Amino acid sequence: MKKIIIITVIFIATSCGQTIDTNYIRQHGWKFGNGEGWVGDWISFETNLYKLSGDTLYKRDTARAIIISLDKAGYNEGNEMVIKRFKDNTKATYHEK
Repeated sequence: MKKIIIITVIFIATSCGQTIDTNYIRQHGWKFGNGEGWVGDWISFETNLYKLSGDTLYKRDTARAIIISLDKAGYNEGNEMVIKRFKDNTKATYHEK
């Protein structure tokens, strides 16, 4: 019984994860870097092509991917966003530009 409680606590602690700064994502453009979860060469929220609701990325009003991480590395170190495409669960990395 004690093992089950410990495993449950560990699972809950690791599944909470980080909160993704969606305001930061909306304020910047993102260029495709690598991976198979490509949803476009350039993601920008200045037009109506891409939208963000919570951590879900929409293209032409269709949910395409979920943002799984945002790494704000710091000045000149290259901030990056990792997404996972709903269609096939593949991942892609985008770099802030």
